[in-house]
Amino acid sequence: MKNKNFLMSVFLIFIVFIILFTYYKNDKNYNNFKEDNNMYIKKSEFSQETDQILKIFNDEVYFFDYKIDDRIKSFKVDFLKYENNEWVSFASSTKNLKSEDDLKGRIGLKVDKNKLTIIDMDLNEKEYSSSQYEDEEGQQVPDFEDKNLKSVTKGSSSEGKIEINKEIVLFEQYGYIDEKEVYSTGGNFREKDCDKGMVATVTFLDE
Repeated sequence: MKNKNFLMSVFLIFIVFIILFTYYKNDKNYNNFKEDNNMYIKKSEFSQETDQILKIFNDEVYFFDYKIDDRIKSFKVDFLKYENNEWVSFASSTKNLKSEDDLKGRIGLKVDKNKLTIIDMDLNEKEYSSSQYEDEEGQQVPDFEDKNLKSVTKGSSSEGKIEINKEIVLFEQYGYIDEKEVYSTGGNFREKDCDKGMVATVTFLDE
């Protein structure tokens, strides 16, 4: 299992480099970013070849493009889980924005059973950084393979307007013991009556 996880981590780095160095040639969002003055975030669109490679991860890797203005000074990506009838943050990453080159970029998420990866990609400088959260004892990342769960729903955001200091859901997953209580993804995750839950959010901050 460790060898498999290592190989998948290496392969993820390979994918990140492909995305970085084919951005201007194949990225379908680039022209829209140049022409649109609004702040927004949307699911990344790639060439057909890149999409085929990403399918190897079985929908466990998600990329999002954002465009902001100089009112935004930083952003924070949070992973939260539903525990003891409340949502609590258990993994996060913050980036301070230092120049105009930071006003558009790409955020990546890789969601594994015991490991979460947050990727920050600089599309202009062809650079990236990542932070990982490993749950070696299996106590933090919710187990959606729990046999007590009758159903599980999962989804990711497609597009949204960015509002300063307001969290935006990028990824969400819910587990239900009673099939009658199933809620679709989307909407306010804090109002979902789930038995297990995990979401990833991003908040663009003015400080």
